[in-house]
Amino acid sequence: YFDVCAIIVLIILLASLYFRNMISGRTNKILALLLVDILVSTILDCWAEAYTIWLPAKESNIWFRELLFSAYFLFRNLTTPLYQLFICAITDTWHILVKNKWLKLMLITPYLVVCGLLFTNPFHHMVFYINENLIYTRGPLIYVLYAIAFFYFLYGTVYLFTYKKLLTVDKFIASIIMYPLNIVAVLIQLFFPGCMVEMFMTSVTMLLITLVVQRPEETINPVLGVRSYIAYTLDMKKVFYLHKPVQIIFVKLVNYRALFFFFFFDVGNQLLKRTVAGMMSCYGTEHLPIDLYYLENGLFALVTEKDQTDKL
Repeated sequence: YFDVCAIIVLIILLASLYFRNMISGRTNKILALLLVDILVSTILDCWAEAYTIWLPAKESNIWFRELLFSAYFLFRNLTTPLYQLFICAITDTWHILVKNKWLKLMLITPYLVVCGLLFTNPFHHMVFYINENLIYTRGPLIYVLYAIAFFYFLYGTVYLFTYKKLLTVDKFIASIIMYPLNIVAVLIQLFFPGCMVEMFMTSVTMLLITLVVQRPEETINPVLGVRSYIAYTLDMKKVFYLHKPVQIIFVKLVNYRALFFFFFFDVGNQLLKRTVAGMMSCYGTEHLPIDLYYLENGLFALVTEKDQTDKL
């Protein structure tokens, strides 16, 4: 029942991202990918644990049950590195992760160990196995998966505290609370296997993050659908704090007031929307990703991370 509740919450969150137009931009894409990963993990967990509802437990289908559990562990252990990428996105420290080989190794290597253990488990059954009574049983190497998850918890916690100044207090608390709540849930399920609260707790923390950390109402211009002046000031604060190399181009509509005076509010907004569409079609390509901000009074800012002025 906890898994079923988690599935409902995650589907609602994914639907809200779509209907709130939170499907573009690096942060939103990583958040959506993270929610999909958690949703798939929850479905696999529910299917594997309630396996006998669909099929009788037999020796002939042990391989399929093991496949379900392996797939669950693969997706479940992918959650923590994906969440770390989300942290990099909300702190705008993506360029630091890309340039630092040790950060990349610490992010990728543990998950590769998880993949290695799960892919070889059918040969040694040291992670988990189906015993002679056709019951799922943990092996000694299952604790390696828990240790790796705990390593990612430490990794993310240290990272958040390192760049704490780049987040407001409420966003920092909402981001870091993911770790202690999930540790508690993992421990409960570790010592009480029948109490499957892990995925439900994860879905609740993602609900909190979606409501507190990713609030488009704060940073998106409601008329034009591009980032607002508030978003620009917050992002520039991160740029100066991190000494991040960016290119900024300002575009000013010199006849902005005349447009609204002669064409009135609705028509003026339609012209602004066409201006936004034109700039995005010219500059927002895969090879030149940009962030477009509307700073009010006919002033736009185009920001790109790389020195690609010759392409603009």
